[in-house]
Amino acid sequence: MDFSVEKDFLPRFFLFIGNFTAYLSILCVGIVFLQRERYFRLALLLISVCLWNALLKQWFHVPLFPHLGEGYAFPSGHMHTAALFYGYWLLPLKKPWASLVCTFLLTGEAMTLIGCHFHNSFDIFGACGFAAMELWLIFHYEQRPFFERKLILFIIACFLLWTFTLSSPFPLWLWQLVTLAFGIFFGIKPLKSWIRFLLVAIGVAFFVYFYQNAAKAHGFSTLAGCATFGFLLTCLPSWKKTASA
Repeated sequence: MDFSVEKDFLPRFFLFIGNFTAYLSILCVGIVFLQRERYFRLALLLISVCLWNALLKQWFHVPLFPHLGEGYAFPSGHMHTAALFYGYWLLPLKKPWASLVCTFLLTGEAMTLIGCHFHNSFDIFGACGFAAMELWLIFHYEQRPFFERKLILFIIACFLLWTFTLSSPFPLWLWQLVTLAFGIFFGIKPLKSWIRFLLVAIGVAFFVYFYQNAAKAHGFSTLAGCATFGFLLTCLPSWKKTASA
């Protein structure tokens, strides 16, 4: 079955729910209105799976379809991140509707990626297989102490594995994810109120400057902007102190 992103609504919808705009929207709502710790953990998991999937693609070296240009296809990054993100978000609720929504979203994502000729079924099943193993490990170990620190160590390990097992340089977009993760990690650590206020003021000023000069931003400026954004996420207000979501 073939789909057209330009003509059909459902492919556009399923591609949207698998991109960072949708993820960031869910994270911001969860951080402000629901259980902050869980959604910060979900943010770190999302960054971790992006780094891990990029590393897997380099190791497996399965090329993309020719019409998509250069790059690697296995496992599908869109499917991998969607399966882990929505699986971690919805399955712990242990409600029939949550499982149904998760199945609907991931099935639609998979069919769209195949129908639009972005990936084949091998790429999709591989991504789902990795996500299923990762979710099992996450649900098994996340209640143990210092889980967020272990995620940061995993991110550092992905960087080291890339450095020592691959000849290609670490891409800028992966550097951006790493600095974003560190911004979140240091933001969720307890700080005195005046220190946090000072850091927020500096962060906002820098972030405004960063986006005003986005066209010229490269290297350190870009990475500092990502770290600042991650820290500012942790400064969003909480409208609900306790939640079970």
